[in-house]
Amino acid sequence: RIDNLFRHPSQIYEAIFEGIILFILLNFVFKKLIYKSPGFISALFLILYSLFRFFIEFTREPDVQIGYILFNLSLGQLLSFLFFMFGIFLFYKKNDS
Repeated sequence: RIDNLFRHPSQIYEAIFEGIILFILLNFVFKKLIYKSPGFISALFLILYSLFRFFIEFTREPDVQIGYILFNLSLGQLLSFLFFMFGIFLFYKKNDS
């Protein structure tokens, strides 16, 4: 509680989801050899990381100098969406080969 407002420990959320859980999921996929072509793990990393980051950004307050950009989303969420789209593109591009 800071300034009489309840705050979320977003750094802890990021460490758990973008660090530990993402590492476990990618390691599981790599060890089980579920991937079909080179670049699959990279595409999966981009997709999962950007999803985790997008939703965790809702618990954070945007930077004062930037604020909300578009559709009441922060810059971090918009960048996460772009990386998510690039991950989807890479995923389909590598599976078509």
